[in-house]
Amino acid sequence: MSIDNSLKFFLLFILTNSLHVTFSQEKFIRFQDFRVAYITNPNLNDLSKDYNLLFISLLDTACRKEIFEYDLELKDLYLEYSYGMQMNASTVGFVAHVQKLDDVFNSNRLISKVYHCILDTVTQQAINRKIGFPIYIKDNIAIVEVISDKSSDIYYFRLKDGVVQINWLGGVIE
Repeated sequence: MSIDNSLKFFLLFILTNSLHVTFSQEKFIRFQDFRVAYITNPNLNDLSKDYNLLFISLLDTACRKEIFEYDLELKDLYLEYSYGMQMNASTVGFVAHVQKLDDVFNSNRLISKVYHCILDTVTQQAINRKIGFPIYIKDNIAIVEVISDKSSDIYYFRLKDGVVQINWLGGVIE
């Protein structure tokens, strides 16, 4: 193994092993929990304090109309981001041999594969980026935010037949 590859492996190891420090908040927000909360109290102003309504609308169509009526900007963002959810030339992925998408985010080895897929190089840039929690999940589909000091990228994850599909949906640079 060359020094360059050794350094990349070492940086990925540090990055993935430091992830457990960030797990202090809720790791997953499940669409089903939002659905129950929405049925109990359909006031989206209240729900928007606990849930990212854009991520909810990307996961499921159930409340999309109401969410877009509540905030028209979310409709524009949804239309922009949803385009990337279909397989395209930018789709990346890997074989995971797991049954649930949750298992990908509970495994340092598989998180390393995620970073390898979404980051061009494992350099200082990779150290400054981390998966933002909570992860929004419904069945074997997830909306994941990867954040750094100056940017935020949103990804669509899908697990099907043991293969993790990752699509970049969009991002913001501050």
